[in-house]
Amino acid sequence: MRGTVISVTWSEGPGVPWVAFTSRISGMNIVYGNRIVDVDGREDCCLSLRRGEYICQISGIYGRSPLIAATLRIMTSEQQEALVGNLEVHGGKQDFLFESVPEHEIVGLVMSEDGAVCGIKQAPLPPSRAPAAQVAVPAYL
Repeated sequence: MRGTVISVTWSEGPGVPWVAFTSRISGMNIVYGNRIVDVDGREDCCLSLRRGEYICQISGIYGRSPLIAATLRIMTSEQQEALVGNLEVHGGKQDFLFESVPEHEIVGLVMSEDGAVCGIKQAPLPPSRAPAAQVAVPAYL
């Protein structure tokens, strides 16, 4: 099955203190940063990926500890986009841009020693289960 990440969640608010990737296969959550239970009543936000959809690009602006980033922009193969964090400072600029190589998907983040996003984890995409396009061959009599 193409697209092994089923969802990405984060908390609403300034900056990006944490983000979590959930596996479509195991249901396991991998949390990057420090997930804190929100006492202010803010709810978690979620980007749900459709079957066959996968994460292909993550960009953003570096933040200060304890944030993993000031902003993150997550793009999928079907052009879904999630903007996470302090959107006022985004303004179209970015400090980093990580893209998956062809026939790969982003399945996680690489964190620096100080807890900031510094790269991506990738995995090869399995072959598509969609049937190959059939080409009509003319019959000659």
